[in-house]
Amino acid sequence: MYRILIADDEKLVLETLRDNVDWKSMDIEIGALAKNGKEALQLAEQHPPDLILTDVKMPIMDGLDFAAEARRLYPKVKIIFLSGYDEFVYIKKALALQAADYLLKPIDFEEVHRVLQAAVRSCDIDLHARQDTELRKGKLWKELLTGKDLEVHSRIVQELQQLGLPGSPERMRAASLLLHQPERHHQAAVALEGWPIMKAYSIQTVELKEGEFALIAFGERAAFEEHDFLAELNAMLEQKVQTMAAIGTGLKTCRMADLPSQYGLSRQFAEHRFYAGADALITPRDIHLPASADASVSLEGITTRLSEAVRQGNAALSSELLSDHFNVLKELVMEKHWVCSHAYQLILGVYGDLFSSDAEMPVLLGSRTTLWGLISACTTADELRQLLEERLDRMIRRCSSQEQDRYAQVVEQVKRIVESSLHAPLTLHDLSQQVYLSPNYLRSIFKERTGMTLHDYITDTKLRKATELLKDKSLKIHEISNRIGYENVSYFCSIFQKYKGTTPNEYRKKLL
Repeated sequence: MYRILIADDEKLVLETLRDNVDWKSMDIEIGALAKNGKEALQLAEQHPPDLILTDVKMPIMDGLDFAAEARRLYPKVKIIFLSGYDEFVYIKKALALQAADYLLKPIDFEEVHRVLQAAVRSCDIDLHARQDTELRKGKLWKELLTGKDLEVHSRIVQELQQLGLPGSPERMRAASLLLHQPERHHQAAVALEGWPIMKAYSIQTVELKEGEFALIAFGERAAFEEHDFLAELNAMLEQKVQTMAAIGTGLKTCRMADLPSQYGLSRQFAEHRFYAGADALITPRDIHLPASADASVSLEGITTRLSEAVRQGNAALSSELLSDHFNVLKELVMEKHWVCSHAYQLILGVYGDLFSSDAEMPVLLGSRTTLWGLISACTTADELRQLLEERLDRMIRRCSSQEQDRYAQVVEQVKRIVESSLHAPLTLHDLSQQVYLSPNYLRSIFKERTGMTLHDYITDTKLRKATELLKDKSLKIHEISNRIGYENVSYFCSIFQKYKGTTPNEYRKKLL
């Protein structure tokens, strides 16, 4: 929809035009109404018009002077004069200002409608021409930044200059903008194109590939080299696209012909978002040369320590060890691909230490292909660390579950041993040897799983057997005592009375 500004010193004329013209049917909206040329210029600054309908004779600043200034500020604006004067001098001045038309008062609404429709068609032609030009510029900028042929570069530079540049081609700055979520490229492109700050600073945005944009500015210093600019940019992207971006800047101001090399450097700098963060501004002074991939960063030590922390179920220690290790990688500024490969081997190493087969891998880590895809897709070191930490947490939970299952198996084994060995004296030491655990550890897990001590369980099992045997009148008390592992019959009787509240003989009499 096109915006029109109407200026006339007669309030009645303004209101008549506002209320009696079918603006919507012509795809026009009224941006502002002004009562003189000076006010019209102020309003035009707030609401830049595509169309101007102005009276010729007005106080303070007349329509001709206003139109001349508006033409200077908005070269493509369509100006229509409205006047009660049809003198040649006014028509001549209007023609000099490239007026779209000249209407005479009193207002003829059919004529107004015809003239406005013609002006809208002219706006459409201009819009399509601008769009074609911008599309061509975008293609040329992309060819310039990504091409290798110097002769082609020379032709592109010449054509871009012919299409018009907002600054000197001798003083240019380049930067690389990388989206945190490349799949939102289209939405981000639309948001960047409509962001007023880009236009305010005459920053050219060039779409290169998914998730990557080049930013080009003119002059010794560019707005995109300031932290405030990136903060505002990311606030806008977060609101409109739900993503963020990092910016890497070039080394220096350059001529247009040298722009590809400067952009290449800025692209390399932008990749340092892996350490600086997905919303970071990375300038040449922030960059340190990366360490060699042969740098001494041992996998063996960290793998062993992480495996032990996971085995113990110590998530806090696991997280601390991983964070410390990644801090070392950050200090060395290792290349991203090397770090990803290192992380892949590390997490597989921990898995191999803890699990004897690949059966658990799809659930805990994902397939090897999936795991590598997730690792290599991480755009920052922190994101990669969080991915590994989440996989370590999964292994901790699985190990804990397996340990619980093993505890249950051990407890059941101990119960079977006790029930099959009632005739023998049973000790904690004997049982622990049979299940290959330390006495204290066996005592602990048995109490944890059953709610009673192992000693109480053995005694309870023996006495339950004794109560069954007491039903057999042919068995003497000392025989029953021997059958449940008590050689001393007096001790058996005292234990029975302690737990059952009566002696074995009295218990038997009650049964009879």
